[in-house]
Amino acid sequence: MKKITSCILALLLLVGLFPAGTAFADDYLEYYGFDASQAGLIVYLPAPWIEDAYGVVDLALSEELGYNTGVYATIVVYCAMSPDEFQEYGPDQDSFAPLFTWICAKNSYDPSAFAQAGINIDLSQAYEIGSLFDGDEEYTFYIIVGADELPYGLTSPYVEEYESYMSWAEDIVNQAEYMIPVNPYSSSIGTVADFQTEDLSGNPVSSLDLFAQHEITMVNLWATWCPHCINEMPELEQINRRLEALGCGVIGLLDDDEYEEAEDIVRQSGVTYPILKSTEEMKRIFPSDGLPITYFVNRRGEIVGTPVDGAQVDKYEDAVKDLLGQATGAAMNDAPQYHEVSGFGDDVSPATQSDTYRVVCVEEDGTPVAGARVQFCTDQTCMVGKTDASGAAEFDVNPGYGYTVHLLKPPEGYAADSTEYQAPASFGDVTIVLKAA
Repeated sequence: MKKITSCILALLLLVGLFPAGTAFADDYLEYYGFDASQAGLIVYLPAPWIEDAYGVVDLALSEELGYNTGVYATIVVYCAMSPDEFQEYGPDQDSFAPLFTWICAKNSYDPSAFAQAGINIDLSQAYEIGSLFDGDEEYTFYIIVGADELPYGLTSPYVEEYESYMSWAEDIVNQAEYMIPVNPYSSSIGTVADFQTEDLSGNPVSSLDLFAQHEITMVNLWATWCPHCINEMPELEQINRRLEALGCGVIGLLDDDEYEEAEDIVRQSGVTYPILKSTEEMKRIFPSDGLPITYFVNRRGEIVGTPVDGAQVDKYEDAVKDLLGQATGAAMNDAPQYHEVSGFGDDVSPATQSDTYRVVCVEEDGTPVAGARVQFCTDQTCMVGKTDASGAAEFDVNPGYGYTVHLLKPPEGYAADSTEYQAPASFGDVTIVLKAA
């Protein structure tokens, strides 16, 4: 760990950005800290912020946004709640405001990572602090201080306390320790997950046989006492079904021995992917400081990629997509994720528009088929379209990974098709070949 020392400009920015604050006096050398090393820093807060405080200062976020985006965020917030209320109820959404938002960007700054993570950050308010280098990789740090508008839940005396905390801003930013972001579980990458165990029904399971069934397997560690683990299981089941089309899958590792309770949870959540009992050997292979945590294993049983710490459903499929792209030597966006047909007729051509998806229905010789009803499904809704004379139905949605396509009703004379087709991650065509009835 080390302080940023290479940016004189950063000091000039800070002098202009922050109000004149009181430096950490000798009386306040005991600090309350947040370990945000996964996002590249350790945050230190002075003792007056904790002793006899009305509200609570909390670490709201410290993680990489998305999977392998190289954009990290750390958000420290002030909650207008007593420590007892905060402990019992958690943060009140109408009563907390950001104190500091640190951003760390690897090599380049991609603002879209925030939108993809569903985080509302005004990038125009970000000031550059400085950079650290790890070989050829540059990590640049930015800071946003305070909130443009305080929530209505912040009333006196919390408003006054929040404003007093702002007078410490320069010291907080300068006292922080900046480092290259590090995932505490990255040392597991390359380990071969070789173990013998049982599923919840007592059937023997060999790990290498299990992993050999899929190109990439998501290994999700969970426990019956972990509400975040349980809440994400229905979504993991949906992900598992979508990954099947890519030759990938999900397994769950139960981290406790409450097998009957686990069976009830599995049944209620609708999970069909395998749930395995953990052994001490498995806990060594898949270490965890908290649950859930998700590892990724290739067909040879090797742990690959970066583990995802916490219930971050939005990252799982991105991770699998990224790892599949590495395995094939090509980005998934460039690889066909749908039924591909050769020999198109003259009237059918790949999509030329850059802002739509098309579902194209053709006969086996490539002749377009009009009048087919098709369904295009996002994670939240399904849209229905009817193919035109060129055999195409267009769907105006944002590009994304995980869209599925179904043939709802073929025209008269053509056979039904129950196949679930996977749309490409970027705009393009999904082609369905119709056979005669």
